[in-house]
Amino acid sequence: MHSTKQITFFKTVSLIAIFFAFFLIFGKADASSGDNVTGYAWSANIGWISFNCTSQPGGCTATPGGYEGGGGDIPDADEDDIGYIGFSNTESIFAFDTETAFGGLLAKIVQKLSSAFPAGLLNTAPAFADALDAYGSSYGVSVDPVTGNFSGYAWSPYVGWISFNEYAGCPEGSCAPHLAIDTGKITGWAKALSASGTSGWDGWISLSCTNTSFICSGYLGAAPNYGLTYNNATKIVSGYAWGDDVVGWMSFDGPTYEVMIDLDQPLVSLTASGATFCPDTTTTLTWSAVGDGLTCTASSTNADPAFTGPIATSGTAIVTPSAPSTTYTISCIAPGSDANYQSSVTVALGDCGSDLILSASPTPVTAATGYTTTLTWYSPTLTNFSSCIGTAYNVSLGVPPMTLAVPPTGFEGVHTPPMAPLYTQSDAGVYVSNTTNKFVIDCVRADTGAHVIAETLVTRAILYPTCAFNNGGTFLSGSPTKATLSWTSTDALTASATSTPGVGVTWTGTQLLSGIKSNVNFVGSSTTYFLNVGAGAETSQCKAVLDIPVLCDTATEICDCDPEVPGGSCYEDPNCEDPNGCEPDKIGALTLTATPNTFTLDEGETATTALTWDGNGVDGTGVTWSSPATSFGPVNCAIDGTDSVTISLSTVFTLTCNDIFGGPDIPATTSITVNGIDPPCDFIPDNGIEDCDPPITGFTRPVFIER
Repeated sequence: MHSTKQITFFKTVSLIAIFFAFFLIFGKADASSGDNVTGYAWSANIGWISFNCTSQPGGCTATPGGYEGGGGDIPDADEDDIGYIGFSNTESIFAFDTETAFGGLLAKIVQKLSSAFPAGLLNTAPAFADALDAYGSSYGVSVDPVTGNFSGYAWSPYVGWISFNEYAGCPEGSCAPHLAIDTGKITGWAKALSASGTSGWDGWISLSCTNTSFICSGYLGAAPNYGLTYNNATKIVSGYAWGDDVVGWMSFDGPTYEVMIDLDQPLVSLTASGATFCPDTTTTLTWSAVGDGLTCTASSTNADPAFTGPIATSGTAIVTPSAPSTTYTISCIAPGSDANYQSSVTVALGDCGSDLILSASPTPVTAATGYTTTLTWYSPTLTNFSSCIGTAYNVSLGVPPMTLAVPPTGFEGVHTPPMAPLYTQSDAGVYVSNTTNKFVIDCVRADTGAHVIAETLVTRAILYPTCAFNNGGTFLSGSPTKATLSWTSTDALTASATSTPGVGVTWTGTQLLSGIKSNVNFVGSSTTYFLNVGAGAETSQCKAVLDIPVLCDTATEICDCDPEVPGGSCYEDPNCEDPNGCEPDKIGALTLTATPNTFTLDEGETATTALTWDGNGVDGTGVTWSSPATSFGPVNCAIDGTDSVTISLSTVFTLTCNDIFGGPDIPATTSITVNGIDPPCDFIPDNGIEDCDPPITGFTRPVFIER
């Protein structure tokens, strides 16, 4: 049930249309979680005022649910004297009950709003509803934690955007909305942007009585004592602002609502140099993120390469928006926090002086997308067309005339024309068949039959891929010791691995464009790992060199390669031709394991085990041995691997590999145990014994001695 003392709002088609116009006329930078002011204020005249779209149920992209009127005491007024004000669900958006004791004031409001808005938008029929609705727009208000200056926009479904960016033109005093961080006092002005200024309502909202009076007493013409105060401990703003007859008193805290400022929250801001763009033009983005240790990422709805991926906490970027609109977003995360602080801005296609626009996204195109783009044709003047024909040409520089594209692009032929209600059509997967293609669309106006032509150029980008190994590229870990490689690439479409000397399957073939790979073999005292990246016909290569440190058995000993000179306890290198020359070498390592290594089998049964070898600093063809003999082998010691072997008895396996440093061959051994089970009773001779023998191992048959 609605209380007659509450003011609520209807969603209406008229409201959507009017405030869609407000968006166009009073363009603003989007905000959301990057702003540090949240919550709602309440006005007895205009209802709820939202300070951040994140306060809405469902966040900044959802249409919020209903809110009941906030109530609370309004200065110098009795709630019984407050009339009904709300939105009508009829063709008029405002409705007033002017029959209360406060009707004289409301009549003035009606008169002023009637002058500010087109005729027919106001009526006097009471109306009620339950929604504060900014229709999915991203917005918010911020306070700079250093200067205390306000910025951004609040939203009222009654008067539209309320700006905290107006630093000039206010009626009196200092215009800039400001928080004195040491005292918590808030001064300055905000402004409702929908005010015409010619109706007697200028839209200004005073945040403190000191704007208009030296002493706020309410006597002898002085302003009443009102204002806003910030509590640093609770982060709550308390008190009232004054918005003249239309807005009236704005309460910032009450039983069911409050406005909060979190000066410790990181502030993220993103703005564009213009709210609209034309095809083949650029827009400049400017952003800042204030907070300790922030890491920020850029993104856009058209995957604009100029605004994608990790970015600095402040800067500018020249971007190319796509039709019909492109939203750019900066997202920042603070150390030790999962919270994502964002700011967004949307740039929409303008009228550009034409009834028909043709644009492409992406442009230029790359091999990553198969050299395809999406073409969009759009009427910014909301002109209806009855038919459209598309054509594509190959632009051969210096070789006129221009010829039709070969092979076909898929854009040739009949296309759906722009028409109400969206006036936008598109064709995805259009192939850019040559270095530069010119796309043309010829549409016929539905009203006059006149032809309107729009065109755009799309080029193929030539990518020059690069790559690099991170932090020198390699480090050693594990037992036996292995290498770990870390790398990144840019503008690459393919990546493959090689090495010198070859290290087998651990670093060969196709790789991720950027990644980390562990357990990579190395060979000899020095191994060079290569990453080969490509993009179409363009290729490049990067490398990382791993030098194995020379280690002696005793670090304090002096080692000599000459066999005639004793080397103490340090291993002498008898092979001066190995990769480390005459220096003493690190001895290779080799392991051999069997999985599984225990079986229980009956006589005549067999089982399969997996023998796995893992070597480091070894190579050559391994010498395999097993007892009893099996099929184990052959083995390439330079490459870790696995061999499946069939066994029927307990077996010992040995693998011996060459030490790449010239030392003695390195063996590795593993064994498998096979346990036997009772032979079946029918194996027992017919001597009157009915029970089977106890379990045995090795399948040795029982011996029966007759007495």
